[in-house]
Amino acid sequence: MRRSMLLCALMVVVVAALPARAEDKAPDVTGLWWTSYGMVDLKKTKDGLRGTYGAGGQYAMEGRLEGRALKVTLREDGPAEGECTFEVDETGSVMRGAYKWPNGNQGEWTAVRQDPKAADGPTASFSGTWLTARGACEFVQTGDKVEGKYAFGGPVAVDGTVKGRRMSLRWKGPTFAGTGWIELSKDKKSWSGVTQRNGSDGFATFFGRPLAGHPRKPKPKAGAIVDGLTANMLTYHVRMPDGWAAGKPVPCVLILHGSNMTAKSYVHTLASAWPDLAKRFAILGIDGETYVESSKPDAPMFNYTYVNFVGKSTYKGFPGTDRESPALIAEAVDELRRELGLGKVLVGGHSQGGFLTYSLAMNYPDRFAGAFPISCGLIFQAEPKAYEDAALRSAQRRLPLAVVHGTNDGVVDFSMGRYAHQAFEADAWSALRLFASDTAAHMFAMLPVRDAILWLDALSGDDPEALAAFGEAQAAAEAWRDVAAVVLRAKALAKGKPSARVAALEGRLEVAAKGSVAELAAAIAKNADRSWVDGFLEFRAKFEFAEGSKPAMDAYAALRAKHQPEADARQQAGRQAMQNGDEAAGWAAYQEILDRFYASSWYPQVKRWIAERDAKK
Repeated sequence: MRRSMLLCALMVVVVAALPARAEDKAPDVTGLWWTSYGMVDLKKTKDGLRGTYGAGGQYAMEGRLEGRALKVTLREDGPAEGECTFEVDETGSVMRGAYKWPNGNQGEWTAVRQDPKAADGPTASFSGTWLTARGACEFVQTGDKVEGKYAFGGPVAVDGTVKGRRMSLRWKGPTFAGTGWIELSKDKKSWSGVTQRNGSDGFATFFGRPLAGHPRKPKPKAGAIVDGLTANMLTYHVRMPDGWAAGKPVPCVLILHGSNMTAKSYVHTLASAWPDLAKRFAILGIDGETYVESSKPDAPMFNYTYVNFVGKSTYKGFPGTDRESPALIAEAVDELRRELGLGKVLVGGHSQGGFLTYSLAMNYPDRFAGAFPISCGLIFQAEPKAYEDAALRSAQRRLPLAVVHGTNDGVVDFSMGRYAHQAFEADAWSALRLFASDTAAHMFAMLPVRDAILWLDALSGDDPEALAAFGEAQAAAEAWRDVAAVVLRAKALAKGKPSARVAALEGRLEVAAKGSVAELAAAIAKNADRSWVDGFLEFRAKFEFAEGSKPAMDAYAALRAKHQPEADARQQAGRQAMQNGDEAAGWAAYQEILDRFYASSWYPQVKRWIAERDAKK
């Protein structure tokens, strides 16, 4: 398939082809179809069906119908042949399928055609809110004119003209624009059609079904989940704490769902599993903007977009990706904070929602008081080293970060959570903790989510006495990094003039750190070998932010400045060698990091890789 067509195909969310049923009457599929790979024109032959597809109909297909299953052979350039099986739906106007080529190229293929009688009869009404693969879609119709918008990549504005049950439409987002058409079903319970981006050969299918019970500005309730819809067309679910009354800001836990899920189930689980949290916090869940069309009408599921979002990082983004989920969620949080009377917001997410949490925390740290990514990893454009703006980096590092993961997670390996924790630890993040479970695997309700939220709540508090009390408890447990985070926050709140309790806490921190500083600083400066590295990393994890640790930290920073570029080059070379199947060269590059460039951020990770390799021998 051509590149332009593949880009269009990425916009399509479809379900896998279903097996044909013997009792189904074979539909008539001849004629023109709008598809994600251009127009398809099917004609009957004495042997079955023959057609064309692609820009200008330059490619050929032939096949046959078996009940409602259309099986075709595809011919493009060269002797190789592809295959595709479509399932024709009950209306005869929609086909969903999957193609496959011998070289491994495969994907989903969806086709829609017009009902020749759809434009006849009285003008139908499209008014209402609909669920689509591009998120919630709202239409307001006056006569035969329609105005609307949908969430994905926008909100994207839509205007259309209705004739019978067919709407001809134009759409425009912040980056792209195009045209299309949709037709209301005869029972008026769904619509289907296509859109086309200006300048593109392919079409993106567009399906809608009603969204009920999600009003704008719903009235929140204490102890009950209420559904709503934001101005930028995201569905959300909020539960106010028991005994809540409007008028006073209430702290909020924002929870983001995993893939093919809804945030509503997470709101319910969080309130049920940890009722003490439900008594203290508003629990808010915001769904992803991409609705899963294969989900049941009474149990809609969603996904977020964030993979291409680069935000405020140093990376350059693709057109339109700045309107993925991170931007939409951040806008929704601003709106709901006003509408619901929310105070501080702690943001967290499970699995897919956890990946998104990192992006939100790094690009919009001013929106949140803390973050707890769960059972997930860190995309490269959300790593702390991907940001250079001094003011942004300072705001990021004021945000307490709780990394939650199961060591026995079989879906997202624990190493991904551990790596994320190490990446933030290596980049001067004071309020940081890894909350691990050896038994919870990937199960949200079994993970130490409650502990993480309470920890974040304590470290984001504004009450100097409560902060001091938390710091004293952490000092008693010798959790010195937490103590340092308390001292830093308390000093910031007091504008450099902390209370006597906080000053005493800082004194205990300095005493605890003092014993190792001179020895470590001397060993690092001498740099005879790497025997000091593991001891230093343990020291840094506890005492990096103690004032008296500065000699050791400065000596390490100077050596790291020399080692990091060399280690980055070896790591990249090692990864490339591994991808090319040259394990010997890959391991040699990693070993060089361990032996020569051990002051780099790669040292802990590479040391673990090599240890795991050796354990398997």
